[in-house]
Formats: sequence, structure tokens, C-alpha cells
Amino acid sequence: MENNNLLRKEPKSNTLTLIILGILLLATCVGAYFILRIVFEPEQKTNNESQENNESQENNESQENNEERDVEELEDTKKETEEAKNLNTDGCVQSTAPETWQEVDSTYLSYTAYRPGWYFRIFGGGTTLGLDPNPIPENSEYAGMLTINKLSGTVESQVSSFISHLKGGSTKTEITAGCREWVIVEGIMPASELFDEKQVKAGFTTAGGATFQVLYMTGAETYSTHKAKFDTLIDVMVFK
Repeated sequence: MENNNLLRKEPKSNTLTLIILGILLLATCVGAYFILRIVFEPEQKTNNESQENNESQENNESQENNEERDVEELEDTKKETEEAKNLNTDGCVQSTAPETWQEVDSTYLSYTAYRPGWYFRIFGGGTTLGLDPNPIPENSEYAGMLTINKLSGTVESQVSSFISHLKGGSTKTEITAGCREWVIVEGIMPASELFDEKQVKAGFTTAGGATFQVLYMTGAETYSTHKAKFDTLIDVMVFK
């Protein structure tokens, strides 16, 4: 009788053992899951960060390349614009002003003129532009060492009138400067009530139905010093 009872208790012990083994197996699986997650999750995070960094770097490089391309295109466009601006309707390429020269900023002028870092003053609502190394008085008979004057009449009549006021021995030549034909006169202007005797060089041309005179006038002691500026001025002027 007792032996039968023992036999009936054995199945209960086996069941408990299986339950414990099942719990241990489950715990092992759960533990393994967390261990694998701890091991592989940082690596995945690192890969994601690396991928994000690569994408960010690629985007930055792409943006920089686009900006460089935009700058190059802007420079090309600017160059083409300048070339088009300097191209005369007859196909002549207009000379550009030296880097040290500045454009005279004014809406009164019917041309684009440049100055060699000098002072300037506009008279008569744009009929005269004066350039000088020193400040030019507002109310003065002196308009500047270099002046650009818009005149009436023809080039021939203005040249003839100008020569008639010079001492004998003046010279007259015809040249091409700034894609335009000029008549150049050099000589000596006699002393007057206003000025001492001056050496002069004048250029006459026509544009837009008007006659223009560029005049360089100074004393003999400084004439050769700035004479080249006259040549540069008429070469870079652009008439509108």
C-alpha cells in the first residue's frame, strides 16, 4: 500500500522539474536577447551615425560645389556683360580703364567717364565735367586740369575756333581712340586776365549729334607729368 503511494507521487516530482527547467530555459533566452541587444545596438547606432555623417558631408560638399559653380557662372556672366558693354556697334573692342581709375558716378552726363583718383565737379547740369588732383571750387573760372565739355557746332568749327586762340606753332592730328575718331590739337594758350600762359592738349569728337571736347591744360612745368592721363581718358570714355 505504501509502495503504491510512492509510485503515485513520482509523476508530481517530474512535473515540477520540467517547470523549473522551462523557467530556466526562458530566463536563458531572455538573458541572451538582452545580451545580444547590448552588443549589437551600439554598433547599429554607430553605423546610423556614420551614415548620417556621410550624408551630411555629401550634402555639404554638394552645396559647396553648387556655390562654387554659381560663383563661376556669375563671374562668366559678369565677364560676358563687360565684354558686351565694351563691344562697339562697329565691332571695335572698347578699352577698359586702369584698375586705379574710378568711374565718375553721375546721371547728368551723356557719357561714362573715369578719373585717376582725382577730385571732380560737374558744371552746367552736365555740360562740363572737371577733373583735378586738388578740390575744384564750386564757383570758379577754373574747372580742372582735365575737362570734358559738351559743345554746339561741328567738330571742324570748334577745332578752327580753338586753334585761333592759340599761339602759332600748334599741331593738329587725327587719331582713333576708344573706338572713335578724334581730332587732337596741341599748343600754347597765351596768358589772359584769368590765367597765366598754359600748355594745352585738346581732343574733339562727335557723339549723338553733339560735339565733345576733352581739354588738358596746365603750366609748362607740369605738362608732361599728367599728359598720359589725357590719352587714357579719351581711350576709355564710353558715349551713351
